[in-house]
Amino acid sequence: MSKRISFNSFLRREDGTLSVEAVFAIPMLVWVGLAMIVFFDAFRQVNAGQKATYVVADMLSREQEEINAGYMTAALETFEFLTNGNGNNALRVTVVQMEEDAITGVRNHVCLWSEGVGGIAGHADLSSLQSRLPDMANGDQMIVVEGEHEWTPGF
Repeated sequence: MSKRISFNSFLRREDGTLSVEAVFAIPMLVWVGLAMIVFFDAFRQVNAGQKATYVVADMLSREQEEINAGYMTAALETFEFLTNGNGNNALRVTVVQMEEDAITGVRNHVCLWSEGVGGIAGHADLSSLQSRLPDMANGDQMIVVEGEHEWTPGF
């Protein structure tokens, strides 16, 4: 004998709710897991880029000889190695000096040298850097190293 189930009793049954909840919950859990992996990888890549830029800046600050195109190419290769860069990478180095006008006493940052490698040009002037440069004593110099690397998310 077969048991007949009415429509009303079918609506009151609760033995299939776990399957319905799983259909909604599992895709969201997968999406959240993948999002966490992508965000973690993005922050890891930003950190690797900063550390690679620090390494290149340290190399340049210790250099006793003149920096030429070959040295800049090698610095870019070091940067690419440290960032595991397989995309478009670029490196720009700028030497800035603080100069004070003897008559007016106005101090300005002056670009002494700027060179870019990897598809990025050196600075012609410091207008794009001016807001990020610190105040320095008259005659002080600093090396500004800017690194760019491409990152594409895995998912």
